[in-house]
Amino acid sequence: MNGQDESSLFFELGAPQLTCKIHPVVLFTIIDSYVRRKETYNCGALLGIVLDGVVHVRNSFSIVCDEANQIDNGYFRSALSLHLRANPSEQLVGWYSTESDVTTGTVSNHEIFSKETLNPIFLLVDISFSKSSIPLRAFTATQLSLLLQDRKSATIFNPIKVEVDKVEAEKLGAEILVKSKNSNQETVSAIISDFENLDIAISRLLDLLKLVLEYVDNVLINKVKGDSIIGRQLANCLALLPKIDLETFDKLHANDMQDLLMVVYLTNLVRLQLNISGYFQPTNNLQTETTKQT
Repeated sequence: MNGQDESSLFFELGAPQLTCKIHPVVLFTIIDSYVRRKETYNCGALLGIVLDGVVHVRNSFSIVCDEANQIDNGYFRSALSLHLRANPSEQLVGWYSTESDVTTGTVSNHEIFSKETLNPIFLLVDISFSKSSIPLRAFTATQLSLLLQDRKSATIFNPIKVEVDKVEAEKLGAEILVKSKNSNQETVSAIISDFENLDIAISRLLDLLKLVLEYVDNVLINKVKGDSIIGRQLANCLALLPKIDLETFDKLHANDMQDLLMVVYLTNLVRLQLNISGYFQPTNNLQTETTKQT
């Protein structure tokens, strides 16, 4: 029981068939609220939609808590009413906390949200920044009929799958912001082209391959102790590579390059034709109007 209140049980069961996808804006909102309030404990409500067993968390707002980390029910209901009025397409799907683990106070706070929505999710956001990423854990609560200290119920928090729901445009924007954070310029860095992205990706791949080769060489000369898990992962990566000889690969690459150059040529040709027709269009209209006046 880890020294916690015996009126509730905290242990993990098999995760139910439920997935939680969190929009990046929600994480920024949680971090912003945590930094502004400068409190060790911060909690709030999660808004979104539920589709085909997937909880899409799209919005959130913080909630005022007392000294015992208990939610102000009146403030919560008022804020929830205003948010649902401003975003009628969303609904209450759960709540979050900035604690590092489930505590005894989690149960009482979770009961408040259980009265407002069916089966709310509980999101733990560890923003101690001890790692390069923000650890996220999501749970659903289950009530058990057990007799503990004259109480006939216990709460079990079951972990569910959680992931950050991001699209390519948002990922690209985040990368641009990261590149601009150490810049002295007031303007944000320009968006690079597809070819520049390809060049950066190939450079990263080459750096990773050098790192892998260095690790393998150190293992072979007994400089570093080999790890069976890393070895299996490297073997799985190599198994995914197509088994073709160098001559066949060069031929395929040459054919693909010729197709790409043909597409680029046709695209430039069409663009040139459109530009030429744009120059002659006003002249044709002028000649037509002159003919009509005559």
